[in-house]
Amino acid sequence: MLDEDKHVYYWGWLECDNPEYDYRGGTNKLLFRVFRAGKTIHDDPITEAMSKVEAIEYCKRIVKLTGGREL
Repeated sequence: MLDEDKHVYYWGWLECDNPEYDYRGGTNKLLFRVFRAGKTIHDDPITEAMSKVEAIEYCKRIVKLTGGREL
């Protein structure tokens, strides 16, 4: 398996999933997705929107199953 920070999968959030988010310190609960890093500027999400904890765990499972590399 690749080093913990050397895989192509990561979790993050999209503005379109969180339209109520306030950059000035809003405390809204954000929705996250798992992404696969690609060769373009914009990576495509590979999951539906979910909580941060769920996205982190989902990402860990994908990395474990794939060895961190693209399928």
